[in-house]
Amino acid sequence: MPKLLLNFLLALALMSAGTASAEASPPLRFVGVVENRIWNDNPEESERIAALIAEAGFNSVRVFVPYSPSQAEIVNDSGRICAAAEAAYKHKLALFITIHGVRGSKPGFVPEQSSAVTRLIKTINDYLYWLGGENGCAKEVRELRLEIMNEVNSKTFWRDEPNSPERYVRMLDRVYPAVKRKAKELGLEVTVIAGALAASNNPLGYIKKMGEAARKLGINYGIFDWFSFHPYPGGDLGVNGYPQLRDALKSALGWTPEVLYSEFGVETQIPASKLGSYQSPARTTTEVSEPQQASAYRDFFAQSACQIGVVGGFLFHLLDDPPIVNYWQSGLYYADGTPKSSLPAVRQAALDARMGAITSCG
Repeated sequence: MPKLLLNFLLALALMSAGTASAEASPPLRFVGVVENRIWNDNPEESERIAALIAEAGFNSVRVFVPYSPSQAEIVNDSGRICAAAEAAYKHKLALFITIHGVRGSKPGFVPEQSSAVTRLIKTINDYLYWLGGENGCAKEVRELRLEIMNEVNSKTFWRDEPNSPERYVRMLDRVYPAVKRKAKELGLEVTVIAGALAASNNPLGYIKKMGEAARKLGINYGIFDWFSFHPYPGGDLGVNGYPQLRDALKSALGWTPEVLYSEFGVETQIPASKLGSYQSPARTTTEVSEPQQASAYRDFFAQSACQIGVVGGFLFHLLDDPPIVNYWQSGLYYADGTPKSSLPAVRQAALDARMGAITSCG
């Protein structure tokens, strides 16, 4: 065989080996986006948003469903949750529902008293029945993922008090078995997710206190299935801190649950031509360029895929927030609905992560 041809074949073999190595990362099971616009009174709008999510390469969507002190029934929200569930199912998106407490229009309500937790359980079980019961609006959906409260270690969503972890553990101890019983009754597979911890405000310390509370209360059994975390850049713990997160969970709980990164976002600079769609003035301190956002999101999916026990990662959001207070510019679409230049690269990263082709884990 001529030497030139031999060298060419050797180079081709090495290229093939490199490609195989690059495709060696395990598939990331849930590659999703947090996007509450799918939770809509208008089923057509829900379906439009679901189509955008699927077209952007994602296979999952997470929505926030508010729970208030007076909300013993689900009549007010039934249309929205049904529209979201049906649209997600049509576009093959796994639906993640995060129950979070509100008082009036502000987040932060915490069901504390026994009667308040009982009411919360009733509301959650009503949701399950409305979706998957005999006359449910989404009977085709037999698997649901339910996150109990959001960022319980933050002052925004949960009162920051020394006994906060114990109150959360007490709540989970009642909610978890009740939800599992209702799911079994309805023939549903419901995964209960706890935590949704903010990256700031000492998440590892909060986990430690949860473990102390469980031991104090004599709880030596599971009170959730997965644990979730929001590894935003600049917090006390990021994606690189996963070994510490796993160690903290094992030390506190006596077992290591699977982990879901249910929020991660990097905000982009908004060009002058788009500022009219945003509240003025737009934020200018933490944003990056759109290529930098795409790179950060790819790195996020790549790291997540290589971390044993991580079941998925969600970006916050698909579309930038409309012109409201505390809006976020971390989406892949501007607030006016037009795509950012980062969208194609992030779509490919999402697809690669789902296929196990985003990186080599070594």
